[in-house]
Amino acid sequence: MKTWKDVIKDIENKSEADRISINALIKEIDFVDKLKRKRNKMGMSQKELADKVGMTVYEIERFEWQMKSPTLETVIKIAEALNMDMEIIIL
Repeated sequence: MKTWKDVIKDIENKSEADRISINALIKEIDFVDKLKRKRNKMGMSQKELADKVGMTVYEIERFEWQMKSPTLETVIKIAEALNMDMEIIIL
């Protein structure tokens, strides 16, 4: 089994384009995690969030499990529903 150090070393040995793609993926995962933690902290279910933003529970699930990237419009709706500042979300 690889350690995190092994994974990081593997990433460092990738091409510049691959490293950019990997970093973008890591940022997206962190971004989605922030939204999911906030939803849970508020005690809001996926169903409640879906109703609030006009989505289905299935769409929220796919977003939270990083199976589908949301549009900017969707991100803004979710952030507003969770009372989050967009600047905080993307940092």
